[in-house]
Amino acid sequence: MRTFAAVVAAFAATSSPTVVRPVSPVDANGTLKPAYEIKHHYSGARCQSGSATTGTAYRCFTPRAPQGVFDPCWVTETSDHVICLSVPWRKKNAVELHVTDGYDDTDGFQPASRPWGLRVDLPRRCLLHPVAVENAQGHAIHYYCNKHTALAGPIDRSGSRWRVRAYRNTTPHAVQPTYKWIGWAHVVTAWRGEPSRTD
Repeated sequence: MRTFAAVVAAFAATSSPTVVRPVSPVDANGTLKPAYEIKHHYSGARCQSGSATTGTAYRCFTPRAPQGVFDPCWVTETSDHVICLSVPWRKKNAVELHVTDGYDDTDGFQPASRPWGLRVDLPRRCLLHPVAVENAQGHAIHYYCNKHTALAGPIDRSGSRWRVRAYRNTTPHAVQPTYKWIGWAHVVTAWRGEPSRTD
């Protein structure tokens, strides 16, 4: 049986407001922020507006890098380079691309309807999958926390502490995974990408 203090602590943990953290590796002038470190440099990049993960940054491509596609990316002070991040909470593995093949701003910029990443009280950090390709009990999966845990359906923002349905993949090695509902996950932190400078 939980003590009264434990009940109060649990209530406080689920009632404190969700913190929304804006993310950008560069400042308003396009200068790399002190907390960030560039791990790799690649050239031969071209960039397109309308990041799939943030909506307000760039999606860039280069055949010189093993992964080829980087999203999201922010324009630096000269527009000759962009700085890209793989996840919003890692600051020590940024990638710098030399944009030699130009920018395409045809698609414009529109803030994404969902945060780029969530930290929930399971505890897990979960990354947005822009295109939902799997469902959990009729709810589209938008976030993957690891190979066992996913978040599905809309984020309930009716209270100060957001919540979202959490599911466990009970067959992680199967071709068609089976998801079991494990309850509501409360969102401690939501990361959103800040707008990039345009080229």
